[in-house]
Amino acid sequence: MRELLMISIVFILSFKKIAAQESIIEHKIQKGKTTYFIAQKYNVFLEEIYKLNPE
Repeated sequence: MRELLMISIVFILSFKKIAAQESIIEHKIQKGKTTYFIAQKYNVFLEEIYKLNPE
């Protein structure tokens, strides 16, 4: 029974993370703002910003 519960919890948490990754936020850059500021504002990693914006 515990194993089934653990598997269910892992599945639910994995699905939630996958669904969260699909949301994309469009942000217009203003003079003086850095990628670090944007990452902090939206609570994301800098690597994610650079991955979605390679230029």
